[in-house]
Amino acid sequence: MKHPIFNIFTFIIVALLASFPAHAASVTDNNAIIDMYGNYSGYYEGDIDTATLSISKIDYSIVEDYYNDVTFYFNINGVILHPDSSDVYITDESDSEIFGDIVIVNENTLEFVPSADDNISGTIHFKIGGRTFALPINIQYVQITVTNDRLYPKQKSAIQINNYSGSAKFSSYQSNVASVDNSGVITAKKPGWTCIKVELSNGCVLGYAINVAKDKKMIKLIKQAEKIRSSWKYSQKRRGKKGYYDCSSLVWRVYKENKKIKFGTSYYGTTYTELPWCKKKCKYLGADRNSTKYNFQIGDILFDLKKKNTSPYHVETFAGYEFQGFDDNGKPILSGNWVFGTSYNKYVKIYRPTAKKK
Repeated sequence: MKHPIFNIFTFIIVALLASFPAHAASVTDNNAIIDMYGNYSGYYEGDIDTATLSISKIDYSIVEDYYNDVTFYFNINGVILHPDSSDVYITDESDSEIFGDIVIVNENTLEFVPSADDNISGTIHFKIGGRTFALPINIQYVQITVTNDRLYPKQKSAIQINNYSGSAKFSSYQSNVASVDNSGVITAKKPGWTCIKVELSNGCVLGYAINVAKDKKMIKLIKQAEKIRSSWKYSQKRRGKKGYYDCSSLVWRVYKENKKIKFGTSYYGTTYTELPWCKKKCKYLGADRNSTKYNFQIGDILFDLKKKNTSPYHVETFAGYEFQGFDDNGKPILSGNWVFGTSYNKYVKIYRPTAKKK
């Protein structure tokens, strides 16, 4: 006769086995879903060998700034997936590093999340049960470039769209500053800025800021200022010698050599001499370097003040606007570039040396 305890253990084991679904799969079963790390992550029902994908390839162009926000969804037909969680990664590990990840999100939906490293072209592999699927992928960053983004009136420039072969529609936010024709040729009209909007037939929308200077000499002036800033050595002691600069001598030099403006002194000026001259002679643009009015032009100069209405300790030159995106109303968002490009005190005064005080 069997001991009563044996019967109790037998009952418990049988009860536990009965509590598992009859179709539950183990790691060794052919219908098991194994994730990219080799872990059991669920099971599927149906014939995986005859299953089909709802797409034959992923071929898409993406605006670079929004690349990380893009996710592609597609279905698998002929089987029902039962993942253990809502995100089961099934990509071949080596493909995951190159392309991105294929993820099971529910019983018949998969998603592809591209990596943000570079353009993607090739074939990604993923496995469900004993079958490996191969999905061709071609995802390209769409970028626009222009031959020149700093222009002077009547000068032309051209837009080039990279990694895209479809049609495009061009428009200028301020066509009175610079216009653009149907082929992407830009014509500068008067000093200021505009944003060229590029609408692609695949739904992507891009933008590019165009800065129009007063004349050709102002373009030369700002290029010279940037070259001095990047290749010469900073030295207040040797500021008047070639190969050396400080902020005020840089402004004085480029304006003297390109526009014959000396800020009231025959030798390299300082912030203490340049600001009073600007106050007396030049058009005042305001005291907000981050103004959303976007009313600056190439060559405008900014004085940093230690405190409001006190002596300046730095002078800076405006190099142009840069496109950052569109707001909810379709208005371009710009950031201003200054030759020194660093952060300054909140107290500033901004002038236009080429425009007389009214």
